[in-house]
Amino acid sequence: MTEKPIIFRGDMVRAILEGRKTQTRQVMKPQPSPDELSKDGSMALMLRQLPRYDIGDVLRVIEPWRPAWASNQWVNGPAIRYEADNALIAHARAIVFPECQRELETWWEPDTMPLWASRRSLCVTLIRAQRLQDISDDDIIAEGIGHPHGTELAYGHVTPAWNRRAMECTWRHIYGPDAWEQNSWVWAYTFDLSRRKPNGRGRLDGG
Repeated sequence: MTEKPIIFRGDMVRAILEGRKTQTRQVMKPQPSPDELSKDGSMALMLRQLPRYDIGDVLRVIEPWRPAWASNQWVNGPAIRYEADNALIAHARAIVFPECQRELETWWEPDTMPLWASRRSLCVTLIRAQRLQDISDDDIIAEGIGHPHGTELAYGHVTPAWNRRAMECTWRHIYGPDAWEQNSWVWAYTFDLSRRKPNGRGRLDGG
């Protein structure tokens, strides 16, 4: 088992915390060349491609955050505050950051978060290679972007077309205005939402 960081922000972190996100997709770099595709172009032979993560890897979610100080009836000490839901979690190791005693207003970028400050872990269970636009309606929901079909919203009910449009908008926001139309090859990762948490020593405890 290998532990590796994976960056998520905002809505995607909240979807993980709520148990709605069990898949994520990442663009292959570099993209497969024509000689790596089958004759009909339907699949990559992966002669040179290797996914960033492997089945069985534990992915530690890193996200926007900042050092803070927890002071309530249960604890008074250093802590970590998480932007996605403004959660404040006491953590003794946060004392290494002088900023915890005078919490700043700005959020720190995910790539500055030490692994021991990660609050959720994901275990990779399946890896697929596919074209972006081949994503199924069920997979869009598993991405934490869509909603179950028929869900009532303020302006109507969710349909497969509504979910696909939400996926398109999210992808463009992350990768650029033409990213959906490029229909890149992606790695599609499926993961279990592990409820194990850091024990303060950079490892994982059950519970």
